[in-house]
Amino acid sequence: TTGATSEWAGHSHWVSRVELTPAGTHVISSGGSDGKLILWSLEQGRAEEVLDLGAPIGDFCLDEGRVYASVEGVIQVYRLPRRLCKAQR
Repeated sequence: TTGATSEWAGHSHWVSRVELTPAGTHVISSGGSDGKLILWSLEQGRAEEVLDLGAPIGDFCLDEGRVYASVEGVIQVYRLPRRLCKAQR
């Protein structure tokens, strides 16, 4: 075993970044050379959404219900699905 308390499998190649949960969401995200940006449920420990960006992901961040990803020299912007965002007060 690896000694990890849990392992979340979903990428077919190396992962370049894991982004922690910003305020207002309850997800963690990962992206890398397989071109997949995966949004994981912190509560369930499973993939909730898989975005195939079509090319290796250089970097990304989450902010206010959106994902900003650097792919092949451009920044792509995606909205987080509502189910992955905490209810607005």
